[in-house]
Amino acid sequence: MDPAHPDGWILLARTYTRLQRYDEAAMAYGRAIALLGDEAPADLWSAYGEVLALAAGGRVTAEAKTAFETALKIDPKDEPARYYLALHKAQNGDTAAALASSARLGGSSRRCPSSAAACPSRLSHSSSLALVMTALQFQRE
Repeated sequence: MDPAHPDGWILLARTYTRLQRYDEAAMAYGRAIALLGDEAPADLWSAYGEVLALAAGGRVTAEAKTAFETALKIDPKDEPARYYLALHKAQNGDTAAALASSARLGGSSRRCPSSAAACPSRLSHSSSLALVMTALQFQRE
């Protein structure tokens, strides 16, 4: 692998993700983003945020939130970013805002977050329930 080539880092990150080695996946995605700079696409930022959240046991950390916000600046319709930002609101006790955000999910052909309990682009009403259930699980911990 050529360490100066972002596609190699992306492939490595996806491999680490499939192996559930999320910290290493985050490192590889981060390297790809650094190499691409302003050319990094929204879906790459979303994938990076997702593995950061997975590495944190499902919690949308501040770093993951920043990655998702960056994805939305690039593409406001990025479904994984929208889902995880709604989840972040729920995890931080803002259930009303999370439900409002999740109600706007769906209708997109974009990929669903791989770890989402319910795919928001296929289950718009069910995703609201899944989002709240996931948030309640974190609030109990």
